Formats: sequence, C-alpha cells, structure tokens
Amino acid sequence: MNLSPAEFKKRLLNGLLDLHWKHWTAAGVASHIEPELRWVIDLEALIASTIAIGEHDRRLLSVTLEWIIKNGEWVNLSRFKRIARLFTKPSLRMQEPLLSTKEVNDAIAALRNSEVHRDGIFSGLRRKGTVTEPGIHQPSLLQLLARALLGIDARADVLIYLLLNRSGNSNSIAKDVFYDQKNIYRVLENFTKAAVVTKVSGNKAGNYSLRDDNIWLTILGMDKKPEYINWVKTFLVLDRLAQAISTPSRSEDEYVLSSLFRDLLNDVQPIARPLAITVPDPGPFPGPKYFVPFASAMLKILKTMKEHNE
Repeated sequence: MNLSPAEFKKRLLNGLLDLHWKHWTAAGVASHIEPELRWVIDLEALIASTIAIGEHDRRLLSVTLEWIIKNGEWVNLSRFKRIARLFTKPSLRMQEPLLSTKEVNDAIAALRNSEVHRDGIFSGLRRKGTVTEPGIHQPSLLQLLARALLGIDARADVLIYLLLNRSGNSNSIAKDVFYDQKNIYRVLENFTKAAVVTKVSGNKAGNYSLRDDNIWLTILGMDKKPEYINWVKTFLVLDRLAQAISTPSRSEDEYVLSSLFRDLLNDVQPIARPLAITVPDPGPFPGPKYFVPFASAMLKILKTMKEHNE
C-alpha cells in the first residue's frame, strides 16, 4: 500500500474531525454527520480533545463553545481539569503540549460562566443556534443519563465503568475514569453498603462488581449495553498524531514520524485490541519503513471507530 505523509495527514485529520462531529452530534449539535450510536461518549475527554484539534476546524470549536454555554451543567469541572492536565504535558518526542495552560483556563472559565471569556481560543466565535439539549436516553450518552440519576460526580462514572467493564479495584478504576483513588474507594465502599456492588476479597485492594447488571439496564431504560472505549487515552494518541503530522518540521519526514510511531505503539495497542485490529510490530520495519504499516493501522482504527454504529 502506497501512503504518503501528505495523504496520511489528510485522512487522519478528516477522520479525527468526523469522529468529534459524530460525538457532538449525538450530544445535541445539529450537523450533517450521523450521531455516535455505538460507543459511550466521554464528555470531559471530548471537550479537551476538541479544543486540542480546534485549529483544524473553527466551526467545530464554535459549536463546542455554544454547547458549553447551553449545556455546561452536565460537565464535571474537577474531572475536566484532571483530564485537561494530561493534554498540557509534552510527550517524550513531541515537546509541544496539546493544550496550553491558557487554553485550559479559557475552557474552565467558559464552563464556570455562561457569559464566557471570549479571549484566546474562543476569540471571534459566535453562537449559531445549532445546539439543543442532549437526548440523554441514547446509549452513547450513558454518562449523562447516569449523571442525571446519581449526580455530576464520581458515582456516575464508577457505575458506567462497572456496568461496561465488569469489575475492578479502586486503583484500576480511578486510573481509568480519572478520579482521585481515595474518592473512588469511598464511592465503592458506599455502593457496597447499599448492596449495589459486591466486594470480592483476595487481594489488598479488593475487587468490586455490580450485583446485577440487568437491574441497572432496566433502571437506565436500556435493552443492551453500549460499548466502551477509554476516550481520554484514545484522544491523547490521536491528537498527538494529528499534532505531529501538522508540524512542518515533521509532517513530510517518514523517518521522524516512524520514530514517533514507535514511541506511541504501547499506547496504541490497548486501543486497537478491542477493535480486533493488529498494529504491526516495528521489528521487521527498520527506520522510515515503519511509516506505512503503522499509519495504515491508525487509519483502520479511525475507520472502525467511525463506521461501527449499530
């Protein structure tokens, strides 16, 4: 397969932007893109990632601001801060962060104040009347439905994790849902006291699982479970790739890009595995020869994420 860096850049950015539009369309933004139906959307991850790639589509950034103004009460601000901090950390090879501290502060100001601070990332953006309230009973908006039931706090995200991932201890769950471990432990212990979860001893941390998944599906009005992706980790990888392929000093250099791909391999494999996609090992592909196999796998990942809506 012949795939140039220029073609990879075009297809990666188009696919990544379409993926964000699918999520925002499901959340109440009017667009020509079909809404996300299969995967549970992570609101805080979506906001952070949209701001990170917003330079490639100002209209997407504009509807995000409009959504925040209209529906910002659904956002867990403390969780957004925790996630956004990950986007401000440079990677080993890419020294530029995905988000600056000022961009994060602009977003926090918007979430705190419906009048919105219009400097910086939101400068010149206008409301276009393209946002409605989200229909929280869609499977992809399980996070919002759980928050309507349990509140805008860790309880909702812990419930989703246990419903879709079966079980975990306080440490593993905290790492996956991006909350403080002590907070998650308190939630799990309270759920145990309320007979919502079962705690299985046997290791130091203890393992927790829901007592009855079907009861919760009934309470939530769902026939079957939606599917789960860790969108924080996924967007971090995809946004980092978009950043690299859009940086002039790197965008045409297959050798430099291949080195970045090798650095990202361990982060990409957990994303690809649930999609039944194999990311090639770099061993047989020395130097710049790793560019095409890895880039092709990333485009397949994006295509699978976008197209599997059932």
